[in-house]
Amino acid sequence: MSVYKFGNFEVEFDPTDVAFVERYEAAAENYQNKVKAISTNGKASETMKFVCGIFFETFDDIFGAGTSKQMFGKTQSIDLCIKAFKSLIDIMNDYSETLKKLIPITTNRAMKRSNKNVG
Repeated sequence: MSVYKFGNFEVEFDPTDVAFVERYEAAAENYQNKVKAISTNGKASETMKFVCGIFFETFDDIFGAGTSKQMFGKTQSIDLCIKAFKSLIDIMNDYSETLKKLIPITTNRAMKRSNKNVG
């Protein structure tokens, strides 16, 4: 279990839970697609508001509706959004690395067991 905390939002979650990882992956894909649509034309404030909206939607998709309000309140700061997102990504990357290390161990053990049963 991991604890993710930002602003007034705190949640304990399991980054190895398949349902959570599926929500995370879907939200990350949606985030990437929306980032591609960012327009640099127009006012900087409009672009910044749009970018913050993408982050808010991403957090709400991962942790549930209203999460972004708890995290940021009325503040729309790209800097804070990036810090919050990076913090979550760091947690997920830690577990991804752990998983990569465990897969060969688990696979090797399973292969050894199956080889014992063959002969």
